[in-house]
Amino acid sequence: MKPTLARNTIFNYLSQAANTDQESTIVSGGAWGGYWLDTSPTLAPESPSPSEVATEVQAGRGTISFQEKDLYPLIRLWLETKGYVAKDAATKKSGGKWGNPDIVGMNRVEILGCTELEVASCEVKLNDAQWETFIFEAISHKRFSNRSYYCYRTKTPEEPLPKGMEYYAERYRVGLVQITLSDEDLAELKEADESKLEAFIDKVRERFPGLYEPVPLQEKLDLIVRLDFQAKLSLQAG
Repeated sequence: MKPTLARNTIFNYLSQAANTDQESTIVSGGAWGGYWLDTSPTLAPESPSPSEVATEVQAGRGTISFQEKDLYPLIRLWLETKGYVAKDAATKKSGGKWGNPDIVGMNRVEILGCTELEVASCEVKLNDAQWETFIFEAISHKRFSNRSYYCYRTKTPEEPLPKGMEYYAERYRVGLVQITLSDEDLAELKEADESKLEAFIDKVRERFPGLYEPVPLQEKLDLIVRLDFQAKLSLQAG
């Protein structure tokens, strides 16, 4: 004997599935609109930009919220001390996946009447979590960068490189930079203006050099246009 269900029981089930079950794919068309199975793909919620993800640190002045982008001015200054004209490129939308480094530096050099343009890029992280994945962001930037760096924050200068990181740096010729900042340093850096950034420059240490590699000129030109770098380079030339 086949079990039977009352008509009202079926409608009650469909109504509950459509209106209260968050995981159900049954959809209601409203009063007298019927029910149907939604087979369209479910879109995952958009993840926040890594530069917007905050970490909470305890400092003498209390709890502060610190984001990856709060490290950008210091790394930009670090590139400038190496002779580059630098800017924050993380917020640029063009370039595709991993198309824009967090910080880009360009150095225009005149040699015997010829102009050489050297590009350096920095991928910046708040810590070394998931570095095995994120270091490939820095590696991917080598398609347009002569020197590419993977930069991350540590709390103490004695902190060693994570196991295996130096191998990746040697294998893919990517520079490794540690930004040694205590929680107190983070609090001070967050409030520091441009004139006070120099006090933190010795906190940036290049643990493995960013080795120079040639890059097609067209890749560099595309990057200049994409990041609107023409004005900065004109100032450097002047």
